[in-house]
Amino acid sequence: MNTRTVLSQSPGFMEKWKKYKKKFPGVKEWYIASDYCLNKDSDKPTKVMTFTLCPAVDLERLQNQISHSLKSDIKEHKNFSDSEIQFIRDNEFFFSIVVEVKKQGSVLEDKLKAELDPWIKRIEEESTEENLTKRLKKFHFLRQYLNQNSHSTDLVTKIILVSFIIGVIIEFLIVKHNAQKILWISDRGKIIDFDDGLVIELSNMNYHNLVKGRTRQEILFGVAREDTVSKRFNFDPMIRYPDIISGVISSTDLEKNTSEGGKHFDMFVNAIAGNERISFFILQKGIFKEGYIIDKLKKGNVILRSSCVKKTP
Repeated sequence: MNTRTVLSQSPGFMEKWKKYKKKFPGVKEWYIASDYCLNKDSDKPTKVMTFTLCPAVDLERLQNQISHSLKSDIKEHKNFSDSEIQFIRDNEFFFSIVVEVKKQGSVLEDKLKAELDPWIKRIEEESTEENLTKRLKKFHFLRQYLNQNSHSTDLVTKIILVSFIIGVIIEFLIVKHNAQKILWISDRGKIIDFDDGLVIELSNMNYHNLVKGRTRQEILFGVAREDTVSKRFNFDPMIRYPDIISGVISSTDLEKNTSEGGKHFDMFVNAIAGNERISFFILQKGIFKEGYIIDKLKKGNVILRSSCVKKTP
């Protein structure tokens, strides 16, 4: 079987991933938690998506551990404690894929339009009667929406971006590690809510197209949603890990090596830069490639605070 995947063609990623995966041999069930800083009207210097992977263990216990170690989302932080920095820096259970998003133009939307009709035909031929109508309705709605002059190109692009990366990660886990069960825990918002989770169907489409029949085994791909009765989303602690990484990087100019504030500097230089479990990519005009190689500003584990950095006159 051809075992090449989109991610496996990136040598920097593979070097980091192999070191990480050695600690978890035989794992076939995974969580993917994701967070996005993609608002076009934001004054943040970097548009970014973060996807954090870890083995699927007792979810309640894992979330309790994260809640204990990371007290809140980044927007609630005035600064990060030493223990929070150390948790992102040292915890070997998590591996994050960070994607810097550059300008896309119309290439992604054009590609989606070209793929829709073949995918609709495939659903009609392969789906069971039980789920056929619901899935087709979503894709027919999307086709009609894309043909409207008033449709939100920005929202559609975000949905395509997220579903593409999820598809790429699932392809990798299936082909390289025989994954059998994956739970995706996404940050809430328009990306996940549009058309009652259209992004989920697009993610399914993307990973099926990438796998291309290289395995006959169907994985169990689930997505965490809010409780239908209480309307509560019970997965916020899982989002907190990628939320902090996305928030810090979105506030960091990766070309100028500057951060907007002290808390962003502290977490970036001490926990994100040089982290063997964080891999950087760039996605621009539909081209996905490895991104910056970011070394630590200072070697060793002594935490360097922004308040201690001497400013040049």
